[in-house]
Amino acid sequence: MPPLRALRAAVRSVLSDVPAGERVEARQWIELVLRDPAPRAGFIAQLAGATHDVEAAFARRLGRDGRDATLRALVGAVVGVLLSLVWHLEDLPGGDILAAADEALGYLEDGLRL
Repeated sequence: MPPLRALRAAVRSVLSDVPAGERVEARQWIELVLRDPAPRAGFIAQLAGATHDVEAAFARRLGRDGRDATLRALVGAVVGVLLSLVWHLEDLPGGDILAAADEALGYLEDGLRL
């Protein structure tokens, strides 16, 4: 399975296991964190750590060095797509983060065709 499809399936699997009520709570927590500069800075620091984890996972899966520029570009695109969702939670139709993440990663997987 290509790396983006595998990541998309993993995100779908993880998020689909979260009960709807907990998804609402998670969304509310994210919205709260993003309003205040101090927690927002912590959130961004955690995101940087997660980015390195995704780079390492892709590097292992693809048999590449984690410092490979194309690998970093791919991970940067994935993180950017998901971060864009977080910054614009209020615009999500029905507030369904799972559907929005899956759709956004699908756009990326398809080459971001508009």
